Amino acid sequence: QIWKRPVVIGVSLVGVIGVFVLFISMMSSGDADPVVSNSQPVVTSPSEPEPAPEPKAPQPETPPTIPPQPEPEPEPESGSESEAQPAVSTLAGHTNTVYCVSFSHDGKSVASAGLASVGGKNNIMIWDTWTGERLKTIEGVPDRVFSIAFSTDGKTIASGNWDRTIKFWDIDTGAPLGNLGGHANYVRTVAFSPGGKIIASGSNDQTIKLWDAGTGTELRTLTGHSHDVNSVAFSPDGNIIASGSRDQTIKLWDSKTGLELWTVKVARSSILSVAFSPNGK
Repeated sequence: QIWKRPVVIGVSLVGVIGVFVLFISMMSSGDADPVVSNSQPVVTSPSEPEPAPEPKAPQPETPPTIPPQPEPEPEPESGSESEAQPAVSTLAGHTNTVYCVSFSHDGKSVASAGLASVGGKNNIMIWDTWTGERLKTIEGVPDRVFSIAFSTDGKTIASGNWDRTIKFWDIDTGAPLGNLGGHANYVRTVAFSPGGKIIASGSNDQTIKLWDAGTGTELRTLTGHSHDVNSVAFSPDGNIIASGSRDQTIKLWDSKTGLELWTVKVARSSILSVAFSPNGK
C-alpha cells in the first residue's frame, strides 16, 4: 500500500501539468474562441468638444496723438476795415472840415458843405457825380452848415445851420432864397418829403419841426426826444418820419398828425444818422 501513494501523487502531478499545458496552448492559438465574459461591456461615449472661447469685444484703437494746430485766421469780410476799398474818385476843393454831403434825387449831382479856413467864409459845393467836376460853389455862407438836402425837383438846396435857421439856395445861381426860423438851438438836420411839399428839421433844442415847403409856414412841432436830434428821414411814401437823437433812441412819427408811433433805444451812445430801406419796411 505504501508503494501506491507515489503513483497517486504522480498521477496528480501529471494532471496538473496537463491542464497548464492546455491553457497555454489555448492562449497562444489564433483560432481560439474569445473568452466570453458575462460582464456588460463598458460603453464609452465620445467626449464632448470643449466650448469655443467667446470672442472678445474689439477694443477701440487709441487714436494717435495729434499736436494742436493753430486756428486759421478768419478772412476779412468784404468792405471791412481790414480790407480797404479804393475810392472811386476824390472830390477836392474844400480847405477844411466837410460836415455833410447829399445826393440829388436823380443821382446826377452831389452837394457838400464845408467849414472855411481861418478868416474865410463857409461854402457849399455842387459836383457832377459822374465826372467829379465842380459845378457850382456857393460862397459866403454866414454860418456853419450841419446838414444839406436837395429838393425833389433838383433846383433848390436846403441847409441846416449854426444860426438856428434853415436856409434855401438856388442851385443854378447860388443865390440865397430865404430862410426859416423857429428853433431855439442850431439845426442839425433837414430833409425834404418824397413829394417835396414838406420839410422836416431836427435841432439841438430836442424838437422836430415840419414846414410847408411852398409857403414856409410851420405846420407842427414834434416833441419827445430828451436830447439833440441829429438826424431825420422820410419813409419812401412820405407817411412816416424817422428821427435819431443823442438820447440814444430812434423814433417813428406820423408825418400828417405828428403822433409818435414807435420808440426804441438801440445804442449806448448818440444816434448820428437814420435812413429807410428802399421799400420802407
